[in-house]
Amino acid sequence: MKRSILLIAGSILAACSGSQPGRARPPSSAQTTANRKPVIESLSTIPAFVPAGGSASTRATATDPDFDRLVYQWNIQGGKILSGGETPLISWVADDDADEVVISVSVKDRAQFVERTEKITLTHQELEIIIVPPLSVEEGETYLVQLKTRGVETLSGAFVRVLFPSSALRLQSVGLIGLSAQEQSSWTVLTDLAKPGTLDIALVSHGREERVGGSLLVIRYELRDNALPEEGSIGFATAAKNQGIWDSKGQPLQVAYIDPSQQGEIR
Repeated sequence: MKRSILLIAGSILAACSGSQPGRARPPSSAQTTANRKPVIESLSTIPAFVPAGGSASTRATATDPDFDRLVYQWNIQGGKILSGGETPLISWVADDDADEVVISVSVKDRAQFVERTEKITLTHQELEIIIVPPLSVEEGETYLVQLKTRGVETLSGAFVRVLFPSSALRLQSVGLIGLSAQEQSSWTVLTDLAKPGTLDIALVSHGREERVGGSLLVIRYELRDNALPEEGSIGFATAAKNQGIWDSKGQPLQVAYIDPSQQGEIR
């Protein structure tokens, strides 16, 4: 009798210890963690100052706590997106008659989204490059590049970085223009060929004197051979550190840098 009872008890225990269809397992910690929203860390636009009709690029830096794949959606008021509408980086152009551009981005993971908006006030102050090619395209001929401001009444100093094709042009000199001989004595032009094709120019006043805007500097190059530089090969390094134009108080002006290739689009 005792042996029969032991056999029955053993069978019951064996049945209980086996797997039972339909019994749910306790959820793991990964299954119970709620989805967390993405985080937009910053919106950054280059160049810093954009004129009406000017072009720029804006980047959204975003992360996701759950390492989900992120989807980007952009919207712009006062301009038009040129490329990158579903990526972290877009290129855009401001409308010709706009005073400001409002850029919004929505970043979505598998379940949630966050938004961020940036308002960019367009500037009416510009520094442009004007090219004066030689009449005769021959080796050794002078090739002029002028730097001229628009919308800038006065300034007390400037620093710019100009990129040029060193394989086509050889630097001769950099000089002041738009000033009388007496006024020129109050200013100094410092230059540095940081590396081939990169020209740094500093316009320094003695005692923070002011000068009028308009034509500021002329860069004289000479042709290395019987050919002109390629179109679009001369321009500003708009992301150069410390680049800018300052007023008499040492405050930077909101100046947009206009390359020759942009001038037809903006004006």
